[in-house]
Amino acid sequence: RIAAETATTEDIVELKKLLLHMSTETDAEAFFNWDNSFHACLCRITGNELFIKAAQMSSGILHVCLKAIVEIHGSRQSIAEHSEILACIERHDGKGAARVMVSHYDTIMSRLTDYLAR
Repeated sequence: RIAAETATTEDIVELKKLLLHMSTETDAEAFFNWDNSFHACLCRITGNELFIKAAQMSSGILHVCLKAIVEIHGSRQSIAEHSEILACIERHDGKGAARVMVSHYDTIMSRLTDYLAR
């Protein structure tokens, strides 16, 4: 929500570049790195240092699992969700961005649970 409400034109340009890289990437490791950069950019936009640090820590912990999820499920849904998030940010629609982010994280958690149950 905060990122959508406070994003500058420069922030939006950066998110668009990251999403473009994600959408053209075919390697799971590289996709994960672009995805991680997209989320890091969102965190940076909030200006919340605690949120930024928590995201950095969880990224490192989840790296192997999230990369495997991309290898198993592909990136199409993730790219669509990131596109929706970016559209909300461009409109400065904090409520919409929060709704899409919750859905995105629900998808990740569901896939992560399935992956860990294997």
